[in-house]
Amino acid sequence: MQSTSPTAVSYRGELYAFWVGSDDGGIYYSTKSSKDSNWGSVQALAGYVSGIAVDQNTSPCAAVYQDKLYVFYNGRGQDGTFFAQRTRSGWESKVTALVDKVPSKQMGFDRNTSPAAATHNGMLHVFWCGSGSDGIYRFTLQGNEWTYRERISGPISLAFHTSPCAYSTTKDLYVFYNGGGRDGTYYITYNGDKDKPWNNPISVRATMEGGMDTLHCTSPSFVASNSGKPRLFWVGSGGVEEGLWFSEKSGDSFERQRQLTYEIRDGGHWGNPGIRTSPAAATFDIVDAEQKVLECIPFVFWAGDTSNDSKPTAPIYFAAG
Repeated sequence: MQSTSPTAVSYRGELYAFWVGSDDGGIYYSTKSSKDSNWGSVQALAGYVSGIAVDQNTSPCAAVYQDKLYVFYNGRGQDGTFFAQRTRSGWESKVTALVDKVPSKQMGFDRNTSPAAATHNGMLHVFWCGSGSDGIYRFTLQGNEWTYRERISGPISLAFHTSPCAYSTTKDLYVFYNGGGRDGTYYITYNGDKDKPWNNPISVRATMEGGMDTLHCTSPSFVASNSGKPRLFWVGSGGVEEGLWFSEKSGDSFERQRQLTYEIRDGGHWGNPGIRTSPAAATFDIVDAEQKVLECIPFVFWAGDTSNDSKPTAPIYFAAG
């Protein structure tokens, strides 16, 4: 489907890439095993899980919590966020509505926005943009108990039709988003202490060497590995012509932005496949027979540009490094 982005996550030695189908609102996926370099065949999630219908112009997100793989998405009926889940035995047969886990609450979302999720401090945190364009909300899962959290307080202003990105470190939970003032990406952090609020937003541009501009209606993505520096990815303000940009985080600041196409395939000989949708960064966790992580390889995925193509489908690209 146009205007949607892929998502990816490592689960039990495989890298899962998910995306929304071109016209049916279903979710599809392919996996890459740590045992070889090949991708498996494309699978329709509807072949295993019933009830999937993704809202137009929204994207899924994937996360792993307590040895379960979760795929979240905003429902086509605009009645909240749903999820499918997989255990080591396979996919559960039906989707679940988040709001059904807390019946006393209602849940809507801002049109053309997508959920985000990350595991931190023994909890799975799921974020979404409120239906009143009034900021970021959150559910948490601890063990088997879901809890509805209030809107994240603070001076948060999201760009129109953009979504948050969640990332966890040992110390803090990060939420990145593109600012409503067309002034680049911001992030907020939370250390998991129930008695302490989220920290005020920090501007990436203000801590970066040089400038930073983002394409409207796109969202950022963040990834780290066990080698190299964490990286923030975003779509440049020139869109198709510029493609993806990234900056490496060094302490509390970000280094000068770099264009992805000039960093791969020997300095720009690869060409630019074009991009109009947001990036999705994840690590491919290489594991041993006991599921111990040996290496984390950063990947970034994106959907190609289809503006000059009569076909509604958008090819999925990725880069690793």
